[in-house]
Amino acid sequence: PRDASREGRESGPHIPHHADVRLYIGQGTKQGMDEEHFRELLTDFAEVEPSEVRYIVFREDSGFFDISGSRVKKVLETLNG
Repeated sequence: PRDASREGRESGPHIPHHADVRLYIGQGTKQGMDEEHFRELLTDFAEVEPSEVRYIVFREDSGFFDISGSRVKKVLETLNG
């Protein structure tokens, strides 16, 4: 039987595009984070275009996203600042 805690998750691993970087987020749905809110943060504060964020997943206590490698430094400086 399928584990109920895995319901709604992607069917297999998502492999980022070769030029993308996957970044971990220490906030999840339990803290009120969701894809729409996170995209707004990236757009408003890190000046990231929506097309530069290719994959976002949030779990209860964490999340991760894939972004163009050329934008990593700006995103990290903004989100850690």
